[in-house]
Amino acid sequence: MGLIKILKDSIGGAVSDQLLEAYQPSAMGETTVFAPAVAPHTGNNQHSSTDGIISNGSIIQVYDGQMMILVDGGRVVDYTAEPGYFKVDNSSMPSMLNGQFKDSFKDVWTRIKFGGTTPQTQRAYYINLQEIKGIRFGTPNPINYYDAFYNAELRIKIHGVFSIVITNPLLFYENVVPKEYVTQNRRLDFSDIESQFKAEFVSVLGSAIGQYTAAGESVRFITSKGAILNQYMQTALDDLWVKSRGIDLFSVAVSTPSYDEQSQKLIDKRNDIAMQASAVATPQAQAAYLATAAGRAMENAGANEAGAMQGFLGLGMAMNQGSNILSGYQQQMANQPQSPQPPQAPQSPQSPQPPQSPQPPQPQQTAATAAAAGAAGAAAAESSTWKCECGAQNTGRFCQNCGKPKPQPQPSAEWTCECGAQNSGRFCQNCGKPKPQTGPWKCPDCGTDNSGRFCQNCGKPRA
Repeated sequence: MGLIKILKDSIGGAVSDQLLEAYQPSAMGETTVFAPAVAPHTGNNQHSSTDGIISNGSIIQVYDGQMMILVDGGRVVDYTAEPGYFKVDNSSMPSMLNGQFKDSFKDVWTRIKFGGTTPQTQRAYYINLQEIKGIRFGTPNPINYYDAFYNAELRIKIHGVFSIVITNPLLFYENVVPKEYVTQNRRLDFSDIESQFKAEFVSVLGSAIGQYTAAGESVRFITSKGAILNQYMQTALDDLWVKSRGIDLFSVAVSTPSYDEQSQKLIDKRNDIAMQASAVATPQAQAAYLATAAGRAMENAGANEAGAMQGFLGLGMAMNQGSNILSGYQQQMANQPQSPQPPQAPQSPQSPQPPQSPQPPQPQQTAATAAAAGAAGAAAAESSTWKCECGAQNTGRFCQNCGKPKPQPQPSAEWTCECGAQNSGRFCQNCGKPKPQTGPWKCPDCGTDNSGRFCQNCGKPRA
């Protein structure tokens, strides 16, 4: 019931003398995890059969990245993880060639080894030890993720791919491979059993994401933090996969997360604010921003529906506020400690410099001053232009279309009472006193023109 490794120099002679062809694994793809041994040309192999039963004396070939197990009645007779050619010898003890796995199979071998009788229906199977790649996953529902950068709890969907490696083939054979694949001599692809593993992976992913956010990592960098996420996942899946099924998570690659509508709006708003703040991060950028805004505002003020004067007055107020803000930024920058300047070398007394004539200070025109000047100019232009009743626009004292004179502004009807109240009627709304009469008046009795409170001709008081 053992396997005897054939030396390289004797492989050709053994095959030729016994008319044998070495058993090989059936076609194994990138995601094949379990495959039966087949003879390439059964008719030329006196020890092979069409149902895959391997008789005593058969030769089995093992490639790199594979482990071959010799099974009888569902129990393992022998195994090897070393590449090469092996001869089946039922008279010998199991060789148990561990290969890269050292002595890690002792406990599993005790549970699944053959019972001790002479084997009758031996079959050989191969377990893939290479990385099984491209296993896609995705969270069916959004998961909550607190992001310290955005200072908010986001709802995200995670998707990507992961890969696995079979680290304990005997444990994998015992607990993962369905027994009908053994009895029916069938090949097993990981896609046939991946639904269970995907469900377990996604359920553990939530816990790993929790550890990721607890470490202060932002969801923005999750695509470049596959190693960290992989470490979290390996720790969480250790008991479930490694110790129970002989499978280890090899790598995780996460695509850019997708957000629900509310989370996406929050992120866009936060990014917009950050971009605006970075655009005016220096005094020079702030001055440029205000100058550009002032230019746009002047263009809009000229087209103001309420008139250019109203537009420029509003612009002047806004620019005054902007100038105050800019002055505050500049004052803040001026108060910051400056780097020390290197001392200047004293000038030689033998070469005195001629005195420089003082330059008159040049007035600096700020954006607010320019806006005020524009407002004054617009107000003067608008005050000299008037619209006649016929609809013509005029600048002179008479309408150029109908000849009517320019309407004169009416004196304000408001007056201030002795008590201080502002009124527009004939009597004070606060104390009831009549509106004081001012200016010249004509006596209704004698017709004399007067300027005082009584008629200078007949003595009648002013009405």
